[in-house]
Amino acid sequence: MCIRDHRGRFVKAATTWYEGCPPPQEAEAVGLRDAILWLGQLELSNVQIELDCKPVVDSIYDKNNNQAEFGSIIDDCRSLL
Repeated sequence: MCIRDHRGRFVKAATTWYEGCPPPQEAEAVGLRDAILWLGQLELSNVQIELDCKPVVDSIYDKNNNQAEFGSIIDDCRSLL
């Protein structure tokens, strides 16, 4: 994950590592949760988060669209937001 300024210039980045091989959508949801937690630690607000996994994005906006494999992670993301 990385942070860019309003002009798209690099500011800061972080990585995380997990053992295992989860389904791609679950991995993307975990990445989103990690990014939200990181932004909170940095005390950043009023940010735009970009994802490239449409099912995860759709699940954030549609509470009835929780996919079984990553629905609880999306619930965590919503509560953190």
